[in-house]
Order: sequence, then C-alpha cells, then structure tokens
Amino acid sequence: MNLRLGRVSKREHLLEVCIREMLPTEANKAAALESTIFGSDAWDVEVISACIVHPGFRFLGAALDDGKIVGHCCLAWVESGCEIVALGVLPAYRRDGIGRLMMREMVRLGRESGASRMSLNVRVDNCAAIDLYRSFGFEIAETVGDYYEDGESSYRMALSCASDIESVAVEDQVHPR
Repeated sequence: MNLRLGRVSKREHLLEVCIREMLPTEANKAAALESTIFGSDAWDVEVISACIVHPGFRFLGAALDDGKIVGHCCLAWVESGCEIVALGVLPAYRRDGIGRLMMREMVRLGRESGASRMSLNVRVDNCAAIDLYRSFGFEIAETVGDYYEDGESSYRMALSCASDIESVAVEDQVHPR
C-alpha cells in the first residue's frame, strides 16, 4: 500500500493527511462517503468494490491522522492514457487542500505509468473543481451534453502528460485562509 503524506489547513490548524490505497474491506465506508459527496451520482458499493480490486484502477482515500476518510479518488488506465473517474472531498473538508493532494498523487501515478494523456469529466457549474484541474494544466477539450443522471452537461478536460507541470505550485502545506 503506497502512502503519501501531506499537511493541509483546516481553518486555524494544520491536518496531517495520508493519501493511500483503499482496501476491499473499506468499500462500504467509501460508498457512504461517495453518497455524501455525490448524492444521486454516487457509485454503489459493488462498483467501488470492483474498482478497489481491479488492476486497471487505483482507488485512493484521503485519511486524517485519526484514520477518518474525508475524500477519495479513482484513476483508471484506459487505451488513451489515464482517466480520473472520481475525485471528491466531504463538504466540511473542502477548500483545505485535500483535493489538491489527491490530484497531485493521481497526476504523479499517471505520469509514472507512462501515460501520454490524462482526462476527466466535471460538471460545467463546478467552478472550484474546474479551477483546481486547470491549476494542474488540464484544459477543457469538449462539452459533453446530458452526461450526468440529472441531465447536466460535463466538461471533458485533458492534460498532456508531456506538458511541463513541474512549475505548477503544488505545496504539501496550504496556508490558512
């Protein structure tokens, strides 16, 4: 199990966060988290279980030092490279740098695997997520109509792994607002 540690701000103090692989025994926890984060778009426990054990996926959790899982992400290897198929953080922990830590880990994994391209879909009205993805060099490639269960469109965003993202400021510590 790979572990990546980081520190993020949580209002007045810093949190230790560990980005690690989720275990098959944590599928129910991940499904509950998924439901809280994504509502009607949430994956069920069977889909999450399949992603956790499938060799073509990496399902990672963001764990606090007390073990509480406050976010997760999933990276899939596809013919065209890697696709970020899930990224979410509990509402109480958003905008504290946890999503940034998970993104950094997924981009690192994609690049290390030799992927030439990474992609993802994001709701067109999710400005915070779009800004995060752009900060890593992702660009909007197209709009996909009726992508989500509720009929909302998504932006398909892409990153060329050959592009230089080393200059992107990705810190282990995000300073309090």
